[in-house]
Amino acid sequence: MSYEITPQPQLRALDVLDVVPAGCVAVVDDTGLCEPHIRIGEFAIADTTDRDPIKGEIFAIRWKEGGRISILQARVMECDIGDGPQPTWWVGPMPGARIAATSEGPFSDNEHLKSKIVGRIVGVMAAQVAG
Repeated sequence: MSYEITPQPQLRALDVLDVVPAGCVAVVDDTGLCEPHIRIGEFAIADTTDRDPIKGEIFAIRWKEGGRISILQARVMECDIGDGPQPTWWVGPMPGARIAATSEGPFSDNEHLKSKIVGRIVGVMAAQVAG
């Protein structure tokens, strides 16, 4: 999949897009959990073909079929969930987010987390463009 990259007026970790690329969906951020990369009111663009958990990446997560979608960062931490310390997946707000929130996890294997991932966030779109 290719994306057109345009110069950014300010430093952003994600490309600012003016169209939703094929294979992607737009998810509005109403929490601010990934600021400054995704701001409240912006649309996060999730690539639905890219659902493998990757440490440090931002994903759109659907908690149950037809349920709410959260935009969160994936992390891997050592955790003992009953059979000794092992790497486990967690998702939560970006470090430095302006509001506090709890993390979700542990997910004992990446397939469990992958089943909840809508797609990896590949860009943002301003509400005025997406609307």
